[in-house]
Amino acid sequence: MTDQNNQLPVQTRAALEKCFAQIRLVRATDLAQARRFHEAESLMTPNGEIPDDPRALDLLARIATKQEEFTKARQLWETALQKSPRSEEYLQCLNRVRKLERISSLLDIVLKYGVWPVVVLSIAAIFYVFKSLK
Repeated sequence: MTDQNNQLPVQTRAALEKCFAQIRLVRATDLAQARRFHEAESLMTPNGEIPDDPRALDLLARIATKQEEFTKARQLWETALQKSPRSEEYLQCLNRVRKLERISSLLDIVLKYGVWPVVVLSIAAIFYVFKSLK
């Protein structure tokens, strides 16, 4: 009889924790949809710890994607897939974010090696024009 009485508070606590986790997820989803990403992330990662729930990881990955933090999003979806390996949705999201990550790195390279030299040459041309006007 005492074991049953001890089991009840443990089961109740577990049920309450699960309920609160679901409430946090719903609230964080609402915040993310309102583009209040920092608040949503804070709600999902109290104490800075990444959650174990794949749905929470998925939400955090979606937030990271919206903020163009593709590497972070990829890592979160990879973790979500480890915890829920049969999720086709997480796999599709992971594939999409990998493509975005590659495109982003290509754009960085283009900016670094393509646009900046043009800017520097344009500035040099302006200086040359002003110098010849003297």
